[in-house]
Order: sequence, then C-alpha cells, then structure tokens
Amino acid sequence: MSRQRAIRKCQTPASGRIKHYVDVIMRLRDDGRIVPLSVCWDDGRTFHIDYVVDGPIANAPRTADKCTLRYTVQIGRRRTNLFLECEAAEGAPAAARPLRWFVEVPQGMPAYRFFDTGSID
Repeated sequence: MSRQRAIRKCQTPASGRIKHYVDVIMRLRDDGRIVPLSVCWDDGRTFHIDYVVDGPIANAPRTADKCTLRYTVQIGRRRTNLFLECEAAEGAPAAARPLRWFVEVPQGMPAYRFFDTGSID
C-alpha cells in the first residue's frame, strides 16, 4: 500500500518542485535498454550514478505530445528520481524523437546544490 502511494505521489511533479533539465551520459544496451551512467550539470560538474535502484517506470504524467519514464538512481548518498522525457510525435520514427532528461529540484534551492556529494569533476 505504501509503495502504491509513493508511485501515485510521483505521477505529477510535487508541489514546490521544478524541472531542471540536465545532460546525461547513458549506455544504450544491445537489447535496447537505456542505462543512465552520469548526470552533468550546466556548470560542468558531473555526478556518477552509483546504480539504478528502480526503473524505468512509465508512471510519470503523460501528455498528448510527451511520454516520461522515471528512473530512481543512487548518486553518492542521495537517492533521487531521474526522468527521461520523449516527444510522442505521431508518424515520426522513434529515432527522430527528441529525448530530454530532467530532475525535480525543490523550488528555491539553487540547482547546483541539489547533489551535495558524488561529484567526479
């Protein structure tokens, strides 16, 4: 029951949280799975993902033009959700659809302070 609540809670961005788009270094496996390896901030810092705890889970909000997958990742001592957003344009081949990664940062917190450990740069 508590797991269902946690999933339901993550379906929409939590109030007081904003999307912060980030660069992600990822591995595309031979079986088609995407494995995120590192998160790169705008200021050049790179944070190694120690492991993927859960995901991908397609429980994030779906709009007419986008679908979102949620990965729960461990970076240093912080466990957080990393989202992969894909435009769902009809008729466009999957390879031509833009992919964007984001994390949800508490509103008012400077994005550069979101990960306080795990920097490899």
